[in-house]
Amino acid sequence: MRVLLCLTLLVVLCAAKKKKAHQASVLAQAAAPSGKSYDFPIVLPAYHKDPSISVKDAHADYGNCLLYLEGVTVIVEAAKKTPKYVAASIGFGSDNGTQKYQFDPSYVKCVHTSRDQVGFNATKGLYTFTVAINVDKLDGKYGGSSKFTVHDKLIFDLVFNMSIPKYWELSKVTLKELHLTRSGDYLDGNIDFTTSVDGDPKFMKVNSVLGYGYGCSDTQGVFFTAPNNKDYSVGIALHNFQVELFGLYRNAEKDIIKFSRDVNDCVPTFSVGSSMGIVVAVVLASILMFGFLMLNSVQTMDRFDDPKQKQILINVRE
Repeated sequence: MRVLLCLTLLVVLCAAKKKKAHQASVLAQAAAPSGKSYDFPIVLPAYHKDPSISVKDAHADYGNCLLYLEGVTVIVEAAKKTPKYVAASIGFGSDNGTQKYQFDPSYVKCVHTSRDQVGFNATKGLYTFTVAINVDKLDGKYGGSSKFTVHDKLIFDLVFNMSIPKYWELSKVTLKELHLTRSGDYLDGNIDFTTSVDGDPKFMKVNSVLGYGYGCSDTQGVFFTAPNNKDYSVGIALHNFQVELFGLYRNAEKDIIKFSRDVNDCVPTFSVGSSMGIVVAVVLASILMFGFLMLNSVQTMDRFDDPKQKQILINVRE
């Protein structure tokens, strides 16, 4: 009887382990990018990256949208450690440029009717771009020493929304997968994002108006609290980033698609530095003009200048 009971328990435990392993395998397959790999920079949809992706025969989900991205910066914020911020750059221009990005037709979902029309009724809705990167081991360094290592995959969604006429914005960033390994004593342990987490990109200020795209050399970061340690947050910032949801120039016959000329840049026409330079220049010019006018207004007696007039005699007693 005891032998039979032991055998029954053994069978139940084996079945439970197999079920758990199967579920983990399914989750891993669901999270893994399923598309083809391409070199940086990231272009979504991957026009001109693959001959099979043409402007003429573009998928309906591509609408008339385009995203360009040269790199991603992963930022770790530690509330109780010094330094507070440590970053690692992934992709174009970073120390390790061997990373690839993945593309699958399901990674771009734009409003279908925006391909041929730019009116509000034809363009309103959500525009989603999935950025999926295969990451080699890349260190986040500070002061020459490694603080953490980014590896495996980085997957996140950029969700844009056009809910009111003539205005659109980045409304949500969803982090789907990211893996950071402890290096040294900066992290208390490994940080793994394996389930989707939504972030509020309000500080990134990615928005534009009808007829304009958006471009930025380096955006602000959007942060997500680490799932296993609330003392750490992980942020994502975009490097050399440009996006346009509709109104692109496209020529299907010549297989050409490109951004329009009108772009809302994250750096304004007058930055803080240029504004201060203009103010200082105006102040110095005002001082110079004031001094010149003061000297120009000085008047002397004519007799000092005309030798024919009677000279002034000054008696000096010794």
